[in-house]
Amino acid sequence: MRAASGSTALAPGKKIQALLAILGVRPGQAHSRSRLASLLWADVGEEQARHSVRQAVFSLRRMLPEDVLTTTNETIAMNPDAVAVDVCEFEQLAAKATPETLEQAARLYRGDLLDGMRLREPGFEEWLTRERDRLRSQAVEVLHRLTAMRVEDGSLETAIASASRLVMLDPTRETTHRTLIRLYLDTGRRDAAVRQYHACERVLARDAETRALYDKILASRAVTAPAANGRLTPAAVLIVEDEPVTRTLLEGILRTAGYDITAVTDGADALAHLNQRHVDLILSDIALPRLDGLSLAEVVARKGLHTPVIFVTGQPGDELEIKGLELGAVDFIRKPIKKDVLLLRVRKALRAN
Repeated sequence: MRAASGSTALAPGKKIQALLAILGVRPGQAHSRSRLASLLWADVGEEQARHSVRQAVFSLRRMLPEDVLTTTNETIAMNPDAVAVDVCEFEQLAAKATPETLEQAARLYRGDLLDGMRLREPGFEEWLTRERDRLRSQAVEVLHRLTAMRVEDGSLETAIASASRLVMLDPTRETTHRTLIRLYLDTGRRDAAVRQYHACERVLARDAETRALYDKILASRAVTAPAANGRLTPAAVLIVEDEPVTRTLLEGILRTAGYDITAVTDGADALAHLNQRHVDLILSDIALPRLDGLSLAEVVARKGLHTPVIFVTGQPGDELEIKGLELGAVDFIRKPIKKDVLLLRVRKALRAN
């Protein structure tokens, strides 16, 4: 709060600060002395409480310009023409609801009212909680409307800033998480989009729309590899899987994510394919009809192909995993296949290669 002259009024003592806050949040509104006494001095008798109110008002009059407080025997108010209160400025700017006034309102809102203040007075604490909730709800609405306006006029950086503040203010708004993810994608920040998705995941149970958006991120992040002409092309993944359902599932997930997919049913067929074209990654089952996955990895290493291999298996036990890693496999995925796990590990293997 500032005096109209521009000087800042400082009120020492928690209860005097609390009284100043109650009066200042709604300047011009008359507050009954008995109500103020019950909010701030509920633990003493009525007469003592009213005396404490008089003493507090006396202290305030000594600190503030003489025209700030208006009092009667029963009420106390703050003169709205004598002070400038940031809470009132915030609410007035928010009500105008233009992009410019919303920007100003957002700058004014710097956190909860009287953040950090504690007073062992149940009445005041209840009042403060109610005011904090009211102002926070207005701030959420300000940032929500500002984000929507900036998206509409193409000011994506400003939209990201306001949406980021909104997520911090209310982490449970899944729609805002989705808005921020889309904004990161639209501005080419796919890593930030993934981080935002996982931030949402930690706070909320994802709904179908958010999950679909994450799938879009993963699809847009298919790792590319240099072709012979120097241009970047989708990474070539060779799937080696004899079980039709699993093979179809792997093909569908990786092809949707933008990878160049070839699928065969045996290690021998995989070797024949490797003799014909370059492959960036092999995704292989272990139990195969003729040449199993472990033998395939061994031959690949012996040929010096340096093609990373990820094993996918439903067989239990750690021995197979240890053997596969000894043969040079870069990762090991257990069935049943989880889409997000598969995509993240495929991308990791390709980037490491």
